[in-house]
This record gives sequence, structure tokens and C-alpha cells, in this order.
Amino acid sequence: MKRPLELKPKSKHCGIFYLFLAIAFFLTMPPQQASAGLIRDTELERGLEALAWPFAEEAGLSSLRIRIVPNDSYNAFVVGGNTVYVHTGLLIKAQSTSEILGVFAHEIGHLAAGHAPRRIEAIQEANLTTTLATLAAAAIAASGASGDAAIGVALGGFDRANRNYLQLSRQDESVADEWALRLLESQQISAAGLSDFMRRIAGERALPETRQSDYYLSHPGAGARLLVFEDHIRDHGKESPGILAEDEALMTRLIGKIRAFTDSPSQTIGEIKRARNGKAQRGTRHWPSFGETDLLYREAIAHYRRGALAQADEIMTGLRDAYPDDPYFHEFGGDVLLSRLDIEGAITAYDEALSVGAAPLIEFGLGRALLARADRGDDASYQLAADAFSRAAKTERRWPALQRQLAIALGRNGQLAEADLALANEALLYGNKARAKQMAQRVLNRDNTSQETTNFANDILFSLQGAQ
Repeated sequence: MKRPLELKPKSKHCGIFYLFLAIAFFLTMPPQQASAGLIRDTELERGLEALAWPFAEEAGLSSLRIRIVPNDSYNAFVVGGNTVYVHTGLLIKAQSTSEILGVFAHEIGHLAAGHAPRRIEAIQEANLTTTLATLAAAAIAASGASGDAAIGVALGGFDRANRNYLQLSRQDESVADEWALRLLESQQISAAGLSDFMRRIAGERALPETRQSDYYLSHPGAGARLLVFEDHIRDHGKESPGILAEDEALMTRLIGKIRAFTDSPSQTIGEIKRARNGKAQRGTRHWPSFGETDLLYREAIAHYRRGALAQADEIMTGLRDAYPDDPYFHEFGGDVLLSRLDIEGAITAYDEALSVGAAPLIEFGLGRALLARADRGDDASYQLAADAFSRAAKTERRWPALQRQLAIALGRNGQLAEADLALANEALLYGNKARAKQMAQRVLNRDNTSQETTNFANDILFSLQGAQ
């Protein structure tokens, strides 16, 4: 392709109800809170975005972000904002590049069709229905009627809410599938991967609800959708000339990295040894097939996670020497060196990564290393750390951990008003309005505060007028 760089159901009646309540909770959270608990990794995000961008461009989207949710279930979803959220379980359990790209095309179809706002409205209506049903059931119980009568009224409300939501969901899935097929066809990618996945999902119909996947429960109509995909394959074939060798190589590297960070280190190291010896274990995942560079990268990650930092450093030094223009080898090499308390080596590695390509998450790593150097007595590095965190914050505006680190660097550099402002931003991102007001007011109470900092603090206080 052309591209730029568990909620387990508790009963037959209530399973989907609990599911869409969970979705409602997520969708109605402030975006900054919804982003908590994500895996943030420059290489993974940019790599997946590059692979999916042709679909977004074809669909008329002006931008695309992909965020990774650390969850072993097979699922992906959108909540607006041109962002696709994908579970690690989907990336790990997929069986081909075309399958993952097919899921991305489907989710981008939801964004292009404007489904996210409509789903929020439907979920809110469903919540109202179930709330009214619960109140009616409580009134019946209070009047002295039988408990069965009260339960019947409550479940009736649940079922109506379920039906209304699922009817809309089925319509949306059908529209998103049409978009997916159109987008896949535009990039000369077969729907075979999407069909293989949907065949596995459709097979869950015979399973008890407690064993059905999140995707099956939240994406209804798998059987009918499978027929649509199969019809498309009969008309267009199973070949995907649009997936180039470089796309396959990129996806292989990304999947390998995710698996190295999610599988146990011993599992990863054992799998690597068997791959090098040409011995496949029963049940071994056959896709993707890793080359030696990918195996070394995964091995370094496994050693890093188990605390064998010298071994991880040795491997990453070799990879950095062999691939000096690879920013992500430098970045992870910096992570390893920082963990080894080789502060100067880490700073050099992050600088080398940034010289190849700027990225806010790499700036964050550099800031941490500079802060560590400053804490060792190099006071001038406090300002350098604050500068690195500030550069990262220009694009990563909704990352509370970044605001915290920025506040630490500024505070230790004597810039107390600016540090208070960063803490106010952090509080806003966590939804703590009282603390945000407190820190913003503290900015105004300080002497010799710059006009820009004062204006930002006043903006925060204005936005929180009336908040408790």
C-alpha cells in the first residue's frame, strides 16, 4: 500500500446490558481519562497508523490515531476523534496482515459514517430506559407485590434497552462492513483476512455467553456479515497485491514487539530458541514468521523485562550499530541504558533517536534521562529536562504523567509558577477540578509570574467557574 511514513455476562438477560453499560462508562468519560491505561509506544502507534492511513485518507478523514489497549480479548472500537482503539489481544491473535488491516478498515468505516456520536446517544437512551425500569421495579416491590413481579418489570426494561441498542449496532456494523470492503478494494486488499476472522467469530454462537468474546458480544450479526464477506471474495478473489513486502515486514516487527511485551519473558526466549533451531512446539503461532533481526529485538525486550539488562544492552548495541538510522532501536536502547543507570549513554541514545525523527514519547524519555542527570548534581540539566518535556507536551496535551514530570523539572529549576501550572493541567487531565482550581490560584498568588503563565492560570479558573 502507499502510505506515509472483561465483563463476563452474568445471565442470559443481563449480559449485553452489562456490556453496553461498560461501553457507556468508557464513552462518557472525559477523553483524557479514557486514555488512561493505554500502551504508549511511538513505534507501535506510528507503525500501525502508517499501515492504516491509506484507508483513512480514502475515507476522507483528515487524521488518524491508533491507540493500543492492554487487553487480551480480541476487540477494536472507536469513540470519535478519528482514533481507533485496538486491543493487544486482537493484534496477537490475528492470523494475517490482511486480517488486521480489515479490522482497521471496518473501524475507520465507523468513523467515516459518523457512528460514534449516534452510539453515545443510543447508550444514553438505553441507560435511561434501564434506570426507569429499575425505578418502576422498586416501586412495585415497595407496594408489597411479589418479588417476581418486580424482577419481571426490571428485566423487561433491560430487554427493551438491549434490543434498541443492538438494532442500531447491527445497522452500524453493516454500514461499517460496506465501508471496509470499499476501502480494502481501493487498496487492492482482499477481504479474505476479514472473512477468516469473522468465520471464527461466527463460530462462537454455539458457546455459552461466558465463553463468547467481547467482540462477538459488542459486534452483533457475525453470521450474516460472514456471508457478505464471502460473496465479496467470490467476486474479487483472495489475493492482496496491495500488501507490499515492506508492509508485511513492518507488521511482523510490530506484532513481534507487542508479543515480546505481553508474553512472559521465558515464553519469548523459549520461542526464539525453537525458531533458531527450527523446532516448532505444538500450538506454536505460525504467523508471523520472524527474521533474525526481529528475533534479536524480541530477545532484547525479553531480557529487559526479566531484569537481565546487560544482555539486553549487548543486543541493542549490536542492533544500533547495524541500523544507525532506526530511531526505535536507539529509543529502546536508551530505555535499557537508563534502567542500567547509564545516564549519559541513555541521553546519547535518545538524542540519536531524535536526530533521525522527532517524537514526543522519545522526548519524554530524554527528559527523564536529563532529570536523572540533574538529580546527580548537574543543575543545568533541570532546564534541559523541562525543555524536553515541554516539546513533548506540545503534541501530547492529554498525558497526565508528562505534566507531572514537567512540573518536577520546572519546580527543581526554581520555576515555581510554571510548575504549579503544570500540576493544574495534570489535575484537569485526571478530572480533579478542585485541585486544578487550587493549583491555578496558587499560580496567581506567586510573585514575578510571567503574563503568559498568568493568562493560562486565569483560563483554567474561568473554565472551572461553578465547579466544586
